[in-house]
Amino acid sequence: AGFSGSTAGRATQAALPVILGALVTKGKTEAGANDLLNLSQQFSNVTDHQGNLSLNWLNDTNEVSKLEGKGQGLLGSMFGNVDEITGRLGTALGGSGANAKRLLSMMLPMVLGVLGSQARAKKVSAGGLSGLLGGLSTHLTGLLPMGLGSLAGLLGLGGAAAASTVAPAASATASAAVRPTPSVPPTSTTTTTTTTTTEKKKGGFPWWLIPLLLLLLLGGCWLLKP
Repeated sequence: AGFSGSTAGRATQAALPVILGALVTKGKTEAGANDLLNLSQQFSNVTDHQGNLSLNWLNDTNEVSKLEGKGQGLLGSMFGNVDEITGRLGTALGGSGANAKRLLSMMLPMVLGVLGSQARAKKVSAGGLSGLLGGLSTHLTGLLPMGLGSLAGLLGLGGAAAASTVAPAASATASAAVRPTPSVPPTSTTTTTTTTTTEKKKGGFPWWLIPLLLLLLLGGCWLLKP
């Protein structure tokens, strides 16, 4: 997938909980878990007769390409925003989004193949699988390699939740900044004096800070984008 040396092992360890997080999200319902079981049947060649992972097929480049192609076709249904997920994962691993996409495309079929083979060997139903996946969700963060805790946001969130929490905050800030201040017409000498005094007090506030803060906020949001 483009990773080499010690980076390859670290990348694989980081990608595994991200994939499991997607399976946990997909398998929250019995129908979703049943879909996972059906999908896993096309990847039975990655396991041996006991349902354990077998890597013999890695010696066949055609099999590798075929498996990667099938895995890539599943990324969209497993991850909400594939480009955001792969971009953040690739950056965290010191690679690119394309490297991370290839890695997920190859590992997803392997994880699905083992999951389905083990479930069928132990006669686990779709409802049982859904329960097992649900119990796995609290352990995903602990599977991340040391120093990659920032990837916890990718474990089952699909990248959309993080974006949705930033946008309303920026929108609210912008709305508050452009909201006009209602003017109060002077109805008496006392009112006029009070209004003038208030305006003098307001005049001491450095209002030029508001567009500067908005500029910094927009710049920060742009920098946080993958």
